[in-house]
Amino acid sequence: MRVVPILFVALLLSGCGYYENQNELRIRNEALAGITVNFRANVYYIPSGGLLVIDEVPNGVYDYATTYQVPPGITEASAEGDASGEVVFTYRNTKNQILFSSFIELSDDGAEYILSATRTSTHAIDNIDLVSPKSYE
Repeated sequence: MRVVPILFVALLLSGCGYYENQNELRIRNEALAGITVNFRANVYYIPSGGLLVIDEVPNGVYDYATTYQVPPGITEASAEGDASGEVVFTYRNTKNQILFSSFIELSDDGAEYILSATRTSTHAIDNIDLVSPKSYE
């Protein structure tokens, strides 16, 4: 009667969090104005000082794009760094974070608002394990 032991093991493992996909994308906006992020065909608005957490992201490579608001009185605006790009979820429990910040550069011609973004991940490029370490706890 091999069905009973196999069924028991399957039920035991299905309730175990080890095999659950806990991939997560965190987008933190420390910029002076709000941003809008398009990720996996969803549009998310994140106000200045806000944090968006998207959990249970399936494994894969996903593009994202960002549009941003500009504070009043600004004559020029630009974005640098990882304001748009892709995030990679190759292994279970991978955590990606995109941090947005900004600064204003003054000149004789006016003021330029510069949005800057950096992306980090818990998954090291040379990591060959099947599970990334958990973080943000």
